Amino acid sequence: MRNRETINRKLEQMESNLTKMAFVLRRQGSREDFEQLIDSTKDLVEQIKSYISMEPISPNEINKV
Repeated sequence: MRNRETINRKLEQMESNLTKMAFVLRRQGSREDFEQLIDSTKDLVEQIKSYISMEPISPNEINKV
């Protein structure tokens, strides 16, 4: 996988956002903070999907698109 490190970093950022969301909920943070984290996480998901779609499909893949 050519973009393995980039994808791993994006997944770590998503984990961080989820942790932040849980913290915002526990401390009863503002709706705007929570919505901002949701939007940021959605952007990360789109970026990861893009990186994955750019990867070449190997002949050994089980779930070929």
